Amino acid sequence: MNRRRIVRCLLAAATLAGPTACDKGGGSAGTDSAASSDASSGDADGGDGSDGSDGSPGACDLTGRAFLLDVASANVVEPPDLGALLLSNPDEQVTLGVAGHGATTIDPYFGLTDGSQDPCAATEGLSGTWAEPTLSAGPGTLPLSMMGGPAQVVGATVALNVDAACDGLEGGLLTGQLDTRSLVGLREALDAADPDALCALGPNFGFACVDCADAEPLCIDLRIEDLAGQPAGFDFVERTAADIGSDPACR
Repeated sequence: MNRRRIVRCLLAAATLAGPTACDKGGGSAGTDSAASSDASSGDADGGDGSDGSDGSPGACDLTGRAFLLDVASANVVEPPDLGALLLSNPDEQVTLGVAGHGATTIDPYFGLTDGSQDPCAATEGLSGTWAEPTLSAGPGTLPLSMMGGPAQVVGATVALNVDAACDGLEGGLLTGQLDTRSLVGLREALDAADPDALCALGPNFGFACVDCADAEPLCIDLRIEDLAGQPAGFDFVERTAADIGSDPACR
């Protein structure tokens, strides 16, 4: 199924057999997997995240490393059903890079990649803390790729455990809100220019739009458990809006 047909199928399923009637060829994103471990479910309280210079991070130094976060295989707890379908076949992968790493702080940044980095796309930096083996980041804005196009998770917090070999991430938790105003691709697929059109589908898929930070009732709570990550295998550097603005190749 192409993207438009799958999204249309979601609409049809809302009045027929429910969202799982569309689950052909795409697959649900691990909705039956176990909840994330206690170590990864702590609040991402943030930190100064200035330069990771508060001492040595110990044996596992992630500075300069990059990981692809496997959102499609994680357990999408909220929104149920709809979230699993929309995140089951993303066009791009959420990629996490580390600019600096100290004894208690870590400087993570995030972006979307599809096998390589677009140097003209800005990354999003979040304040982070490190308590081996757990890195926590946020709250902040996190990019996300979903069926229908890119989106942003606002008020996002992330907690991930580094594996024993310091070569992968596991047992992760991502929470935040999807602002329906940012879901441009999905709204186009639904022929719905008004974000309220997505919220109107909520009762059919077991979710309700709630207040965003600006008190507009246009956000969908997001909770993704059992998030894992593997080495990206390519260079992924931090790119701020200032970097891009001063780069002639991005004009």
